[in-house]
Amino acid sequence: MMNRGHVDTASVGQVLGWWQLSCDAQIGLTERMVRWMVLMCAIGVAIWAPIKVSAQTVETRPTVDTVRIGDQFDVQYVVRATAAFPEVDLPESLGADSEGFAALEVVDVKRFRQEARQDSILVRFQYFGIQDTLLPSIGFKFFGNGRDTTVFSAQVPLFFGSSLPNDSTQAELRPLKEIYDFNQPWWVFALWALAVIALMALIGWFIWTRVSTREEAEPEPVVEPVVFESPLVVLRDSLDQKGAELARLEPDTFERYYDELGDAIRAYVETVYGIRSLEMTTYETLRALQSEGYPDSLVKSTRAVLLEADKIKFARFTPTVDHARVVLEHARDFVRRVELDDRQRLEAMRKAVKEPRHD
Repeated sequence: MMNRGHVDTASVGQVLGWWQLSCDAQIGLTERMVRWMVLMCAIGVAIWAPIKVSAQTVETRPTVDTVRIGDQFDVQYVVRATAAFPEVDLPESLGADSEGFAALEVVDVKRFRQEARQDSILVRFQYFGIQDTLLPSIGFKFFGNGRDTTVFSAQVPLFFGSSLPNDSTQAELRPLKEIYDFNQPWWVFALWALAVIALMALIGWFIWTRVSTREEAEPEPVVEPVVFESPLVVLRDSLDQKGAELARLEPDTFERYYDELGDAIRAYVETVYGIRSLEMTTYETLRALQSEGYPDSLVKSTRAVLLEADKIKFARFTPTVDHARVVLEHARDFVRRVELDDRQRLEAMRKAVKEPRHD
């Protein structure tokens, strides 16, 4: 019995020893796990805290939280930059056409430099709404290291306060209920549509009756007879006008004088001979006259006038009044020559106008 009890006591001691060692091992493992967790938390704080602290921020500081119609109030926007984006672009003016500025009007904008990386703008608003509103969100652009980012201000609520006092003396000025827009009944729009259609029909009928009556009463147009104007008479009148201008010629008017004199000859050649002389050079006109078989005397008279005109225009020749008189005399020789040579041709042209052909 004694031996058996001794053996049982030893066994119990061994079990207790093993349990103590196991507890010590678990305590050591738990302690190591706690240390690792604390270390990881510290690393996370060390990494994220600077990022959070160093982020660009825009703080909105209104001076009021309740406004009435016509009130003016200031809002300060404090902008803090960072080392990554050290520069900030503060808006000099705010666009009042956006939806956020529907009930607010910008009165003044001022800029202040507070610290090395901290700026602020002071905006004075005036309120013209009739209900609660939000301060518009304003974007501030940050620059640095060839990059940029935009941070928007918070939309701070502003509550509307009535301008009427709360006492009973002004109660009649307050509306009994909220003012709402009510939809018109459908038959009102139908009546308006019928009225518009009837009016348009009446206007159309009136215009149609006036036009149809005018078409019936309008007489047939009278065809004016075509009057033949002889190209020779036109040329002679042009030369007489040039002769009257001889006494008034100035150095700066010679070129125009010779151009008009040459164009008068070219117009006659084009009308009578069918040669488009006004679009040709002098050489082309003379060659066309020769190829069509016109007399050499006609070609010579034409050359005497056109070459002198080209000399003034292209050769920088300085003419005189006497020279202009000589060229005019050459043009009159041309008239005297074609007056004899083109008599039959001009008569045929006159008859063609007087008695047009009917195909």
